Amino acid sequence: MVKIVISYRRSDTRWAAGRIFDRLENLYGPGSIFLDFNAIPVGTAFPERLQSAVARCDVLLVLIGPNWLDGDGKRLRDKSDWVRAEIRTAFERRVPVLPILIDGTKMPDASDLPSDLRTLASLQAASIDGDADFRIQMANLEQMVNAQYLVPWKRIWQLGKRKYRRAYEWLVFLSFIAFFVVLYKLS
Repeated sequence: MVKIVISYRRSDTRWAAGRIFDRLENLYGPGSIFLDFNAIPVGTAFPERLQSAVARCDVLLVLIGPNWLDGDGKRLRDKSDWVRAEIRTAFERRVPVLPILIDGTKMPDASDLPSDLRTLASLQAASIDGDADFRIQMANLEQMVNAQYLVPWKRIWQLGKRKYRRAYEWLVFLSFIAFFVVLYKLS
């Protein structure tokens, strides 16, 4: 199941989207990261698949590069713009949105954004650069996503480590037994 959706402009941050996808998929496993060209089969209705993935994910990563606004922001002001639709859907569904500034890009001002996306300008952003710091910045991003956005028990299931799954199953089983013992003692 998709946990993280990566929103980006191909003309702006394609390299970053690919590298971030590879790192996160390696960490969370196949099928857990949604990246449009990788997750939408040929012949599939693109808008529905995209909206569905954003609505069900745990976090939306919005990659913002130097040309994300397309100069005057005209493309982003178009209601049919895919990037705008992804962010708007996440806000409407209360999905956490994490802006990631690529290659030293500055966060857009709220005045540069359409009214339904202005909240984006007030969010704390992470930074990723394509230089030697990429690994360190990705490690920080992974740690932040794990700690703040993914519930720890969900991470155990995603990582697929059998010993943790078994421990979780035992914890649930023992919790039920304790509940019934307490219930029996009270009656």
